[in-house]
Parts: sequence; structure tokens; C-alpha cells
Amino acid sequence: MPQISDHTFKREIINILSRAFDDNLSVNYVIKQGAGRKRRIKELIEYSYQICKKYGVVYINGNTTAVALILRSDRKRFTPFLDLRLAISSITFPRLLKIFDRETKLKKRRVKEPHLYLWFIGVDPIYQNTGLGSELLTEVLKYADDQGLPICLETSKLSNVPWYKRNEFEVYDSIDDFGFDVVMMRRTKSKKL
Repeated sequence: MPQISDHTFKREIINILSRAFDDNLSVNYVIKQGAGRKRRIKELIEYSYQICKKYGVVYINGNTTAVALILRSDRKRFTPFLDLRLAISSITFPRLLKIFDRETKLKKRRVKEPHLYLWFIGVDPIYQNTGLGSELLTEVLKYADDQGLPICLETSKLSNVPWYKRNEFEVYDSIDDFGFDVVMMRRTKSKKL
């Protein structure tokens, strides 16, 4: 599994995840809707990519059709320039209070111990349901085991919950304050070892 170490695949990573998360409830809750929505999704994904390059890990499969962005909870993240740029271009200032409220509610319920946070995992829609996401998730879980850390995620796509459960994730909380449910899941070290 190639781990991205340069900008060669940056555009493809952003395109894959933007297409994969185009109809995602959480993503569309965060960004301003209307004209330019797809551009704003790309800006959000680019922001996430840049944060993960600096404070986590970016995985892309060998045929550049599936991507995972992972953050380490124990690494400091101070990115005022990136945060401000995203706020101006994709979120807009009037939405910031809404987003801050959302993030505060989620943060209160997140796991407090050091962990990996699976921020995004997505497959280009053309290749979805072909096993590529499962292959990539297997690599991500191996990475978590190698690091000796649990891995956590949040999903607003409830149809993905059974898939995560098949991969040893357990639901530890959920929240429905945003007009849709967000399921919070966690996986400790593999039981298969």
C-alpha cells in the first residue's frame, strides 16, 4: 500500500474523496450549499489532506481509486492559515458558529485516550462495491495495529455501519443533533492476531 510522501497524487486524492463524499450528510452540513458546492467540497477535502499530511497519514491504493486520511490524536494541530482559508472559501463566517457547535458536541463524546482517527476513507464511485474499500481498510487497520493504537471514526452514512462492524468496529456513541445521525465507532487492536 503506497503511503503518499509527495504531491504526485494530491489532485487525484482530492478528486476521489470529493466524488466519494459528494452526497455525504456531514460534509454537506459543514460546507456552504448552493452554487459552487462541489468546489467547496474539494476545498474541504484539500484542507483535510493537508492536515493529514502534516499530522497523520495519507493512504492511496496502488491503482489510485481508494484513499484514507488518518489523524493521530496525540499530534498537535495548529493551522490558523489553513483554518482561516477554509472558513473563508468553503464554510463562510455565518456558518462558523453552527460548525463550532457541532464540533464541540462531537469532541465531548470522542475517545480521550491516544488513538488514530479515520477522518475519511473513500473509493471513487466508479469502483465502489468492488472490494477496494475493504482492501484499503485492511491496510489502515494493520497500520493501527502496528502503531498499537485504537482507531476511531464517525459516520453519517448509516449504511456503512454494518461494514465497519464486520471489520471489528463497535459503536460507542451516537448523536442526532444535526438533522441526521452521526454514529461514533471504535476498534481496538485486532482480535484476529
